[in-house]
Amino acid sequence: GPIYWHFKNKDELYQAVLGFSQEPLEQLIEQSRCMAEQPLAAIEHFIGEWFRLLLENRWHRQSFEILLNKTELTEQMADTLKRERKLTRNIVQLLQQLIEAAGPGGETAVESQARALFLYSSLMGITHSW
Repeated sequence: GPIYWHFKNKDELYQAVLGFSQEPLEQLIEQSRCMAEQPLAAIEHFIGEWFRLLLENRWHRQSFEILLNKTELTEQMADTLKRERKLTRNIVQLLQQLIEAAGPGGETAVESQARALFLYSSLMGITHSW
C-alpha cells in the first residue's frame, strides 16, 4: 500500500521497522556491558529491561511481531539479516561473558555458551509467544 512509497524497496522498509526492535537492544547490551563488574546484576538488568521493553514499548513489541511472524525473508534482505544475526551474536556473547564472570570458575566456555544460548532462546521464545 501507500507505506511503500516512502521506501525504495522492501529491505529499506524492513530496516526501518527492525530499528524499533534492534536499537533498544543494542543500547541494552551497552548498558549491561557497563555493569560487568557486577555480572549477576547485569544479567538481571538485561532480563528485566528486555521484559520492560515488551511490556511498555508498543513500537518495540510490534516490530518484533513483524520480524518474527509477518516477514518473508528474501535474498534482497541479506544485509538486514546480517545485522540481525550480528545483534544475536552480540547478545549471546554478552550473556556468556556475564555468566562466566558470575560463576565460581571451572565452567568451560562451552558450558557458559550453552547457558547463554539457553537464556537468549528463552527470552526469544517468550517474546515470540507474547
